[in-house]
Amino acid sequence: MWSQIRWWVASSFVLCVIPVLWGQEPAPSPTPAEPPTINGVPLIPWGDAAKYYDREVILYGRTVMTRNIGKYVFINFHSDFRQHFTVLIKQEDLKNFPEPPEKAYARKLVAVRGKVIKYQNKPEIVISNPNQILVLPDDTADIPAALKNQAPTAPPAQTQQPPQSKPTDAKPVGSIPTGEVFSVATVDLGELLEGKESSDPGAEGGQPSPDSRMTEVAVMIRNLNADVVAVHGNMNQAGLERFNAEFLADMNYTQVVGEEHQGRIFGALLSRVPVNYHRLITEQTDKKGETVSFARPFLLAGMMGPDGSVLHIYVVDFPTNGDGLSKSDVIAQVRAIGQVIRDNQSLRSDQGSVLVCGGFHGSLDDSNVQALIQRSEVKFTVPGYTPSVGKEADKPAIAKVNNFILASPSMSGLYASGSTRIEERPSLPGATVVGFQKSSNAASVTPQTPPTPANTDTTGGF
Repeated sequence: MWSQIRWWVASSFVLCVIPVLWGQEPAPSPTPAEPPTINGVPLIPWGDAAKYYDREVILYGRTVMTRNIGKYVFINFHSDFRQHFTVLIKQEDLKNFPEPPEKAYARKLVAVRGKVIKYQNKPEIVISNPNQILVLPDDTADIPAALKNQAPTAPPAQTQQPPQSKPTDAKPVGSIPTGEVFSVATVDLGELLEGKESSDPGAEGGQPSPDSRMTEVAVMIRNLNADVVAVHGNMNQAGLERFNAEFLADMNYTQVVGEEHQGRIFGALLSRVPVNYHRLITEQTDKKGETVSFARPFLLAGMMGPDGSVLHIYVVDFPTNGDGLSKSDVIAQVRAIGQVIRDNQSLRSDQGSVLVCGGFHGSLDDSNVQALIQRSEVKFTVPGYTPSVGKEADKPAIAKVNNFILASPSMSGLYASGSTRIEERPSLPGATVVGFQKSSNAASVTPQTPPTPANTDTTGGF
């Protein structure tokens, strides 16, 4: 037997090596056939879209589902649209289409031309003009031949627009939603909308897929049904807007307010209430002239409050050691955040309406939060929460959540008793909602932009 093995090895060596010695190269491995092209653009079936990221293609297939959710129209080629290729049309481009796209392209054999992009780990083409999508006869057998004389065209060239002046902070604000209670929620999105590659749902650790977690978060936000939702975590503007459009389209959050800093957003608002102004706070300078640049810049926004006055909302995601900061750096950042909030001149009187919404890793007894509640000249309160003592397990649920809402004295006075609720999910940090009683004059007041906070230190505080 061993002699047979030796003979087989030797024969294989001779067959493989001798052609090389004689100057012959081994036969090349077969390569996949290149797709046909139309005017130099690859023509591919929709199922191959993921192979052509960042390339312009003409893609064909039969649509199985179309949806108009207001801000976007989605044209889907698979019933599991969250995992497979989608064509998207933005609301501002719908005027270019003579017929509603959700009707014109429903259950049709189509060819689409555009650049394949990746969103939430799946391929997508965004089109803006009806010339980019062509409906083919249902009985078309030879698609390349059918498209030889008539094919989708490239998107129209974008004309350079003159720079637009940034709108001023002060602008008219309408009325707050009807009802007895004005509700505000805080939701921790973590890194759900960060825009990284999504992980395999079946990967080690059994973590749910980003898409299933988005669904869970959306259910949680629906259950809260707040007028204003402060979201914090690590996200970007596009991801936030798409999350609102795809998962919360019927919740009427017409205001999606956030400002990116180096491509990131750590705090934003989804609001049914028109937002009067907003600004991103990236640093703070103390009376010594020393500047602290925030690892997680935070949002300040203003709108009409439940009593008809300006309601200032800070959305803060406290920094942690995970941001590459030392313990002393974290403390310095937290103190600087507190200083910015205390410098808001609306807090100089008991009439100032301020909410601080955000998250941290700990409980409401955390020293960072207690510093703002107890050590400031303005005594913030946590509506619906009374500090407790004893074992951690004995503390109320609101003391353990990853989200908080702190209220200035005037807002605390409007607290709707018993309105505080917590939503929790096994794989999510949870959310908190608080209600405030409305007054009769809250429908006709236009808030004014607050003065720029002064960088002056005060006694007490952090």
